[in-house]
Amino acid sequence: MASEDSKSFGSSFSHYFRTYSTVKKIKVHNTSVAILHRILQFVVLAYIAVYIVWLKKGYQDVQMPSGSSVIKVKGVARVSTDNSSFNSNNIKQDLWDAAEYLIPPIENNAFFIATRKTVTYDQTLSTCPSGGLIEIQQKWKCNFDSLEVEKECFPTFTFNLLQSGSDERSPGINYRFAEKYSVNGIKYRTLTKIYGLRFIIAIRGKGRQFDIVHLFVAIGSGLGYMIIGEIICEFIFLKFHKYRNEYRRIKTKRYHLNQSKKCDDSTKVV
Repeated sequence: MASEDSKSFGSSFSHYFRTYSTVKKIKVHNTSVAILHRILQFVVLAYIAVYIVWLKKGYQDVQMPSGSSVIKVKGVARVSTDNSSFNSNNIKQDLWDAAEYLIPPIENNAFFIATRKTVTYDQTLSTCPSGGLIEIQQKWKCNFDSLEVEKECFPTFTFNLLQSGSDERSPGINYRFAEKYSVNGIKYRTLTKIYGLRFIIAIRGKGRQFDIVHLFVAIGSGLGYMIIGEIICEFIFLKFHKYRNEYRRIKTKRYHLNQSKKCDDSTKVV
């Protein structure tokens, strides 16, 4: 028994490497299956034209934006204070300009606005929160094939709170710096702790423009779905059609090219 199984396996293994299978094209007159095949082809073509080329912009080359943003902040801010030595004219109010609340003055893709300052020799507290981390998303959506590209190619901004001052583990954004001075030969320093809002700018988006190569690639990838109609119709003829046995006999044939004898279907190979 084992010997027969080994021989059968060896014969199948040898047949697999000695036989080449190819597709035979035959025409079958069947109205229902033919109509189904044309409908499937139309659906695939509509999918290529509407979805791949039009909706997904398959005819355009897409590039992501790259660059950085530099924000320049101007203006004054009114700050509440309880330190009389900080402002002798008005104990409760003080004005800060960009030189005081914008530290450092210029950053790439970010900027920091101070909202509270604590000095070691005396405390200056404002009514602002401790600080926070805020993301500014700068989204570009540009279509360079449009006639109104200057109007359409304009960024939109969205703000996301990444960290708030109410976070117990890390209450806001803060940092320290020291100012050194000397009195009567003795060196001193004033340690200042700054709380504030840090804004991080993220640049995202897409730029699109017509490209003939991308159009052909999109159409070619979609045409690969045309085989779906053939597979479905072939499956119907082989499994469900009432003349499926005859179809299998015509569809599948075995030829020996080194022999000039008649085959099972009385077809002679020249």
